[in-house]
Amino acid sequence: MGNPFGTLLQDARRDAGLSQDQLAARAGVSAQAVGSWETGRRAPRRDRVIDLADALGLDTRALNRWLAVLALDPVPDARVIPLVERR
Repeated sequence: MGNPFGTLLQDARRDAGLSQDQLAARAGVSAQAVGSWETGRRAPRRDRVIDLADALGLDTRALNRWLAVLALDPVPDARVIPLVERR
């Protein structure tokens, strides 16, 4: 099955018209981290998945699909505080 999370992340990033560098800057991570998540060399922590989803403008349903792929706990429907409000 390969790397389902990496495929989801890469597809969402490309759909948003962002480079790895641009997504990394929006999510507050390094471009190397984004690359390693997309290729499956590493898996992001739950908080980083939330940051990525926020940076890409994903809704709670899409975020929870990503978390499920990584076998991480879902977020409540009320949604977490958006990244821009946490900084």
